[in-house]
Amino acid sequence: ALALQTAAILPTHMIMLEAADHVLLERFSGRRVYPPTGETFHLVFNPPPAAIAGQVQPLPSDQEPLIRKELAAYRYNQQGLFSCYSKIARQISVD
Repeated sequence: ALALQTAAILPTHMIMLEAADHVLLERFSGRRVYPPTGETFHLVFNPPPAAIAGQVQPLPSDQEPLIRKELAAYRYNQQGLFSCYSKIARQISVD
């Protein structure tokens, strides 16, 4: 919120997508990249073709300790944003 205010950006609407941490962990931990092309896949929601399935790799940033750290920072900042912009913010569950 402070960065927006410092830049003289005054939002008129804010949509906050809400999902449980376990759902976000599943989404992030299942991501894979095919190094030759940079194409991304998800093991459950968008699996790689069989021909390249053995060559996809997890993203370095998708290790559970790193994901949990990012989620903690997100949750901390989310509360501040929602407090600051409560009159224009809407939360939507995306489980």
